[in-house]
Amino acid sequence: VLMIVLMIVVMVGGAAAAIYTHVNNLLLLLINGVSRQRAYSITESDVKNSGRDSEVSLWH
Repeated sequence: VLMIVLMIVVMVGGAAAAIYTHVNNLLLLLINGVSRQRAYSITESDVKNSGRDSEVSLWH
């Protein structure tokens, strides 16, 4: 009985992981598409990453 339960858990876990990565890829594609449409969002994230608070305040 334990072997069957373990197999089911592994299968469900594998399916969940596959679905999760697939959803992540879709989200990344969506984010990339939005970023291409709105170039300022890329600039904004670049400014935030570089830690220039004075420039970040210009965007808000």
